[in-house]
Amino acid sequence: MAGGKWIGRAREWAGYRALSCIAKAGVFLRGPLGDALGPRLGDAARILSPHYRHLVLANMRQAFGREKSEAEIQALMRSFYRHMGRAVIGFARGPHLSDEQIKRLVFVQGVEHLDRALSARKGAIIVSAHMGCWEVAVRRVVLEGYRMNGIVRTQADAALAGALNRSRSTARLGIIPKSGAVAAAVERLARNECVIFVVDENAGSRGVFAPFFGKLASTAAGPVVAAARSGAPIVPAFAFVKPDGSHGIEILPSLDVRFSDDFQEDLVHNTTLINRAIEDAIRRHPEQWLWALKRWRTRPPGETAAGGQ
Repeated sequence: MAGGKWIGRAREWAGYRALSCIAKAGVFLRGPLGDALGPRLGDAARILSPHYRHLVLANMRQAFGREKSEAEIQALMRSFYRHMGRAVIGFARGPHLSDEQIKRLVFVQGVEHLDRALSARKGAIIVSAHMGCWEVAVRRVVLEGYRMNGIVRTQADAALAGALNRSRSTARLGIIPKSGAVAAAVERLARNECVIFVVDENAGSRGVFAPFFGKLASTAAGPVVAAARSGAPIVPAFAFVKPDGSHGIEILPSLDVRFSDDFQEDLVHNTTLINRAIEDAIRRHPEQWLWALKRWRTRPPGETAAGGQ
């Protein structure tokens, strides 16, 4: 067990070093060199990290095992890694792009849904997932005049934290620490700002179990709790990358959440709506979700962890 934990930490350390080095080189990757390097970087990660490759395949089989053949899943896995390579290059480039370049590179779809949500002057809770290249896409929304805040966890790795902070600072993204996030989110919602909750990761034993690709998944309760306290609507929004290398952010209509005298039942119902919106977004861009997440790791009482996780 101790050896396995050491290997896991070594893998994380190597990944953080690689990401921070690429981020520092972002100024040199804005042209054809970056375009060519991205897919090759993804291919290298696929070959050099069999542990994560097996996890990616296990997750894809969980999600699409009844819909896609094994050959299709293998092809999707390769497309996922190439996309991730492009996304890493996009992340590295982002802080070195001017506002005018961002406006040309990124388009926003469905901004009328965000305007409608904000018209009640209670803010907007944006639920999203690890898709596309969010740090680049959200900067485009900020340039349109919207106040955006992201809930982030403290990174133990200093190099990775530095790269993320540079990207968030360039995007003019307000930061809410994960500890005490709901209370801080409610304060900013009261100022009619937007608060982003990325809720596609395993939330552990404190999460809400709701269906995700046909299997219960522990999901963070934060957006639903914040909505109950603030009255703010919950708006799904997802970043994606187009084949030509441009970026988009798709904003969808507010979810039809409900609140009654039975908050626990409402919590499951509303979390199910959030998971369904995320699942639908992944189905539209299946190669662009972060399939290396241990999404189904925590199980309800009486169940065991999902295979490969």
